Amino acid sequence: MLEKKFIFFIEDLETKGTDPFVLSELKKSGFYSTYFQNAFLKGMAGFETSKVIEDLYKEHKKNSFDYIKNKKISSAEELKYFLYNSVKKEMAGIAFRDIMGKSSLKSTLNALSLLADVSVIKAADFLHDELAKIYGTPAGENGEPQKLIAVAMGKLGAYELNFSSDIDLILVFPGKGETTGDRKISCEEFFTKLAHKFISIFKGPVFGDDIFRVDLRLRPFGDSGPVVMSLKAMDHYYRTQGREWERYALIKARCITGRKNDIKKFYNFSESFVFRRYLDYGAFDSMRDMKKRIIFEIKRKDSEKNIKNGSGGIREVEFFGQVFQLIRGGIDKRFREKGIIFILRLLEREKLIPVEAASSLERSYCFLRFAENRFQQLNGEQTHFIPDREDDVEKVALSLGFKNRFLFLKKIAEVRKEVHSHFMAILKDDSDTEPDDETEYLKMLWESPEYNMEQSIEGLYNLGIVPSQDLFRLVKSFRNEIDSLRVSFEVMSKLGRVMPLLIREMIRSGISPDGANRVFGLISATIKKNCYLSLLMENPNAVYQLVKLCKESSWVGNYLRKHPVLLDELLDSRSLYSPPEKDDMSVLLDSRITGINIENTEAILETICIFKQSMTLRVASAEISGQYPLMKISDRLTELAEIIIERVVQIAWMELVEKHGYPVDKNGEKLLIPGVAVIAYGKLGGIELGYGSDLDLVFVHNDVSGTTSGKKEISCVQFYSKLAQKVLAYLSTHTAAGKMYEIDLRLRPGGRSGVVIVSLSGFKEYFSSKAWTFEQQAFVKARIVCGHPEIIDDFQSIRTELLTRKREKPLLEAEIRDMREKIIKANGTGKKGFFHLKYDSGGMMDIEFISQYLVLLYSHKNKKIIEFTDIVRVLSTLEKEGVLGKDEASFLRFAYLVFRAKAHKMDLIDEKPVLESDRFNGIKTGVEFAWNRYLEK
Repeated sequence: MLEKKFIFFIEDLETKGTDPFVLSELKKSGFYSTYFQNAFLKGMAGFETSKVIEDLYKEHKKNSFDYIKNKKISSAEELKYFLYNSVKKEMAGIAFRDIMGKSSLKSTLNALSLLADVSVIKAADFLHDELAKIYGTPAGENGEPQKLIAVAMGKLGAYELNFSSDIDLILVFPGKGETTGDRKISCEEFFTKLAHKFISIFKGPVFGDDIFRVDLRLRPFGDSGPVVMSLKAMDHYYRTQGREWERYALIKARCITGRKNDIKKFYNFSESFVFRRYLDYGAFDSMRDMKKRIIFEIKRKDSEKNIKNGSGGIREVEFFGQVFQLIRGGIDKRFREKGIIFILRLLEREKLIPVEAASSLERSYCFLRFAENRFQQLNGEQTHFIPDREDDVEKVALSLGFKNRFLFLKKIAEVRKEVHSHFMAILKDDSDTEPDDETEYLKMLWESPEYNMEQSIEGLYNLGIVPSQDLFRLVKSFRNEIDSLRVSFEVMSKLGRVMPLLIREMIRSGISPDGANRVFGLISATIKKNCYLSLLMENPNAVYQLVKLCKESSWVGNYLRKHPVLLDELLDSRSLYSPPEKDDMSVLLDSRITGINIENTEAILETICIFKQSMTLRVASAEISGQYPLMKISDRLTELAEIIIERVVQIAWMELVEKHGYPVDKNGEKLLIPGVAVIAYGKLGGIELGYGSDLDLVFVHNDVSGTTSGKKEISCVQFYSKLAQKVLAYLSTHTAAGKMYEIDLRLRPGGRSGVVIVSLSGFKEYFSSKAWTFEQQAFVKARIVCGHPEIIDDFQSIRTELLTRKREKPLLEAEIRDMREKIIKANGTGKKGFFHLKYDSGGMMDIEFISQYLVLLYSHKNKKIIEFTDIVRVLSTLEKEGVLGKDEASFLRFAYLVFRAKAHKMDLIDEKPVLESDRFNGIKTGVEFAWNRYLEK
């Protein structure tokens, strides 16, 4: 009957002279899909035929359904009919484009989702206004009007709705209050009434044929919970009773309706519930349990034909992506995106999964979603099953470009097998496999060292494994320490899986007792956040890298213990031992910060701090590996500091501009970028930064005057003073992740008693008339690391002028010698037979002072020798310009690099750079000879 009716409809169009191409397309699509015929004919009600035909070709965008939002409706019953007819009509157009291949999968799912969105908005707005006529407008205790917040979940939340999906919603209202009308009721009662009416609207005017099926079972307490709940009550529920599956479900939560501030509140508490502020490896266990439930459900139910919930189905692809979202979404906001395709591509870009896996899962997902749409278009049913009737399968196969149903079914089987292999691999659980003998003995050793020590040792010896007695003793001691802490069963369970892995790796590596203690110390530090135990449990490579780094470097071991969040860096040895260069580091930091609310300074600073720690760990790991030379190590650490200083200046600038408006330049014009410069001295200025180096900083501005442009105006001098103070505070403040740097301001004009920031003219005046010789020496290393282009140019001119002044040789020599003696007395070893690589006679300080002396003495004759700030290139320039002989410059460069390299190595094992004198006796003697030649009395 329906097909006949459709034929008559097409014949009617033919008589009206409809475009033949359109008729041809309609015939093909119409005979393919009973759903399409049905939806199309229902969609004709109340609309002109020509309009329906026209809309078939219209690509749906965000404003495509404005006519639904703007339609004037006089009653709830009229609203039902209007939405019913509108949705059917739009579904017909979306189906037509999908079936005829005129729309991508993304466009089809997006159009269906937007149609649901606008229907929800229309119903919520109309019902709100209708109830407000009776009871008045609902208002909170502060008098602010309130609106219903409809939160889309599942496929609708991710803009991935298909043709016969339920729309999963959670309904929320802002909070306590009452309506403003004569018949006052509480806000809770108002929104409860609205919610019940809302649900009834979507049941549609035809029994059994809903506009959309509304499913509210994902709300707190499920079917037994209130149909609508306040923001405060919902926040309390998730904080106190929220379960892991609810975290999983809320990943895709998206507010369709509601006032801006209320929506922001919902996202604030829901995202803090879903996404932890650290890499949430604790989610592994709960996700594994969910995976097991999925596998159990597949076995329990007849799912062979189910392409959504069956083996290798759509749900398994989504689960694959959402595992990573839960783990990483707290620290990297890109993982909070709701669409699975975006997440798969992100995982590929971040090298968290192989390119082949990402491509395979994306292709499979798209194919299965196309097929799912076709199944649902056949009869307008919410089905995920391959049809039982062969002719229906044939229709679907042909519509998807297959020659016959057999090839189509073969493809489905191949795709599902591929998806299921990825699904099974992501949280591979080897609990059903037989452990090897070595693992069993190691478990015995950890679980009961008091009773199983001898048996474990004997068993390992019989396997040819000969660990040190010291390691066994330390395992026993650490186990006793853990037992004394009375940790939870959950933690003990995880330790039972992690410790055998760590002990095995420590035996294989031949780690020293000190190195083993570093490993145990780190494990002890992670117990309170046992998600890190989950990380090690899941990643054998992380265990290997952890033991390797703790073996090679006490500094790295202690660094990881202080900052266990960095354990994530151990997962990928390619990135761990290859620190990114400056531009890549900058992009990476921006990607971490992007998405954090600009007002949440604490979160931004914490993110920057974690970034600094992770990059520092990568640099240290590269040095340990022997893959990075000394100069590159210092370059990376210096560049990292420069990037962070620049970002912190930007953050402080934006905060102050928001509060006080923009400062002005010399001409009274608004300055849209920070009108300051940060001058680096010392190791940062000399591009020689080490792992624990202070930052020697000086701030300057360009002789500003006037006031800022905001309502809370202040003088520009005050503005820049506040800016410098903020930058210093942020760089050195303690965050939840530690702090970025120690800051040293002693080299600023006036030293400890000087102001935080000075004008360029004041800076120049001080150095022209008041600077001590040691300050002029330090100025050789001074360079701007962040600043306004004009200030950078002006500073370079001032630096050139100040450094190239003629100096009295006897006075310069005497003052440099005096400073050297003071430093040796204060910082040298003072012990016969020992040598401080930096501060003792013949060490790095002597080489620096010789270089600075020669620059200050001869720069008035040759400006080229002030070009560089790092000692190695200063020495090379002095050689090139004839100030130093070739052999002498070559030796001093060699000595300086040897000393620095050894000092770096000693940093990595947390030892002071002090050695027996005879270790570098030849080099030390050569440096002393150079000192005596130039600076001895």
